[in-house]
Amino acid sequence: RISTGETERRAAERFLRQFEAGRGTPEPPPEPVIATIMDGYLADRKPVVRSYGTLEVCAKALKRHLGDLEPGHLTKERVRFYRRRRQAEGHMVGPATARRKKPTQDGTIIRELLTLRAALKWAKNEKWIDDLPYIEVPRPPPPRDRWLTREEADRLLASAKALHIRTFLALALYTAARAGAILDLTWNQVDFSANRIDYGFVVRGKP
Repeated sequence: RISTGETERRAAERFLRQFEAGRGTPEPPPEPVIATIMDGYLADRKPVVRSYGTLEVCAKALKRHLGDLEPGHLTKERVRFYRRRRQAEGHMVGPATARRKKPTQDGTIIRELLTLRAALKWAKNEKWIDDLPYIEVPRPPPPRDRWLTREEADRLLASAKALHIRTFLALALYTAARAGAILDLTWNQVDFSANRIDYGFVVRGKP
């Protein structure tokens, strides 16, 4: 329970409206550092973001290398140093008996820097910080035009033991539909008599 401290009804109602407008908003820390900004951003995005796990992974890397810094410390060179550190840090791949270190992919670092940029923008909108530092994000790597051969596709299907995995792979290979479209399929979109699936795509302006 919070007292308005007002004696006039109109002033008390204004206080109430201001209080309701700010409910659920984290209190800005006196000297926000990157770690507290990331925590506040994650708390704000958790109810509305589907890929929250990805945000958490990005935030973990950012907090590990930049968590103690204030936004004003994020110069262009400091951000580039973060990129170099993340590339050198890498991660272990392969079976436990023969693990090797693989550099962190450019796409991963880009995703982390975009998350940092979004968190800082959130902090400015929430009036946690006054100035928005520039976060340099490298260009995304070119797409890999690598297509499965028929033999590779057959081996992939044969290796899928679970029926639902094999069904998903078959639909992806034979229809070239996006993963989301396949997962959103309902039975009324499947016509067994005509051997046809209607994904509801729009082609040349027609449904």
